[in-house]
Amino acid sequence: MGTQAATIITDDYSDIETEIDELQDCLQELDDTDAQLLSFHYVEGLSCSEIGELLQISDITARQMYSDAVENLRVVRNRRR
Repeated sequence: MGTQAATIITDDYSDIETEIDELQDCLQELDDTDAQLLSFHYVEGLSCSEIGELLQISDITARQMYSDAVENLRVVRNRRR
């Protein structure tokens, strides 16, 4: 692999690390419920149906809460930019 290709890959990796750091900071600004829902979905790999079962809420409610959490994350992220 050439030096230029290695630099591009390293830069891309650095960009990904920066994105991850930014998202982690944004998650800390969310309320506990939103952060927990996003963690269940993205970290634990649970579907909205499974989250609903876990929290003893309906599937529809879990989907709406998840959607709201994603939107709240977007708001926090856009505010920081």
